[in-house]
This record gives sequence, C-alpha cells and structure tokens, in this order.
Amino acid sequence: MQSNNIEINLMPSSLVVCNTFRDIQWLNFSEHSVSRDINIFRIKVSQFASSMHHIHSLLNSDEILRMNRYRLEADQQRFSIARSILRVLLGRQVDLNPIDIHFTDIFNKKPRLKDFAHVHHSVSHSGDWIVIAIAGSPVGIDVEKVDSNFFFPDVVAHSFSQAEKEYIENNDSPRTRFYQLWTRKEALAKAKGHGIDDNFYRIPSIDGTHNVEKEPPYFTENWAISGFNVAGEYLAAIAYRLETTRQAIHFFNVDPDLLSSQSV
Repeated sequence: MQSNNIEINLMPSSLVVCNTFRDIQWLNFSEHSVSRDINIFRIKVSQFASSMHHIHSLLNSDEILRMNRYRLEADQQRFSIARSILRVLLGRQVDLNPIDIHFTDIFNKKPRLKDFAHVHHSVSHSGDWIVIAIAGSPVGIDVEKVDSNFFFPDVVAHSFSQAEKEYIENNDSPRTRFYQLWTRKEALAKAKGHGIDDNFYRIPSIDGTHNVEKEPPYFTENWAISGFNVAGEYLAAIAYRLETTRQAIHFFNVDPDLLSSQSV
C-alpha cells in the first residue's frame, strides 16, 4: 500500500541575529569600570610608537619569541602592543599585575585566561587599529581595513551564501559590503574558536534574524553579531551569545596613558 505521509524535518534550530551599531560613542578609558558587561576597546597603533620599551617589558618570553617571528617591524609592533594592552586590561579585570596573567592551552586557536573561566576575551588587529573585547561570556571580535587592492570576488564565491552574494554585488560599494559581512563571519568563528573552513558560507551575516540548523561547529547556541565602524575605512564586528543581549555593550578608547601606571 502506498504511503502518503509527508516527512517533516524536526531538526532543532538556532537563532543568529545580525545588526549594525551606528553613532557609537567611544568613551575615554577613565570612564571604564570592571564589570561582566561586554567591553570593546580600540587602540591606535601609531600612538604607541614611543612606548615600545615599556610595552616589551609587559610580555613574557613566549610572547617575545612570537613577536620575533614576524619579519616586518610594523607587524612586530602591532603584535606586542596588542598583547601588552590585553595583559593590562585583563589584569584590571581580575586584579593581577599584567605580567602575572597566564593563559591556558589554546583550544581551537582560542586562548583562555587561566584560573578565571568567567572572563572571556578576543583580539583582532588590522593596519593601524587593534580591537579587544572582554566580557563575562564568550565573545569574538574582528576588524578589517577596507583594502582597495584585495580581489574579494574569489572569497565571495566560496564563503558567502547566494543571498549574501547578491547583497554584495547589487550595490554601489560592493567592496565595503564585502568587508561588512566578512568581519561578522570572522567574529562568530573567533567566538567559537574555529578557523575559516568549507562551512563559512553558512554563517549568516546580513542584518536580520536567521534560523539555522543547530549543529556543530558554529550553531550550538543562539548568537548575536553586531557590526560597527572603528574609524575611517576600518570595519569591525562583535559576536556574543544572544542570551547576553541584556548586558550593556561599552566602547572605549585606549591611549598610551593606560601604560603610565603599570609596573612589572
């Protein structure tokens, strides 16, 4: 006997909500207070050129080795500034001297703060800007400078959905839209501790609420991904658990004065 039953896909789903933060107010670091909110810090690399000796003094031996693996001095400086300021910020968060901050073994390329499982962080840098996110729940952050020489269509073909391809292509500024969406995908990948893979196209990145199949590696929880502008042609995104959207998100400038009170 022929069956007329219709198979229904009962696969559970996750939500990914994408949006854009506009008209951000970047506060002075003096207004920052330790909390479990989501705190985003921007650092202009060129402002720290005269502080490099102090910056190096905040790094441990492994970080010095990693720094020296970069062949270009600009890359060495960017890495050391990012690591030293991360140490200072985390030290304030857990009341430790920056040099006493220790990280656990890297899990899927995502280091974690040793002995303080409730403190989460993420770091990204591009060109003259570094961004750091610190929160009481998992976060991922990414910043990219809009590069006029980068041939992005090859990436679009492999790592974006059909709807995203049309969103990028049907616009007067497809390059800007590419970076807008790319930073969102990168932010979620970093929050989950995963690199770029063949499933990257499945990470939603267009503004709106997206229903996705709940399966590893990305979609085991509900996520929010918010894009924002760091400065000029620098675009960024922050990914965080959707359940934490009631937490405040704060934006801060970090300048060399942060290092003036640090000792080792």
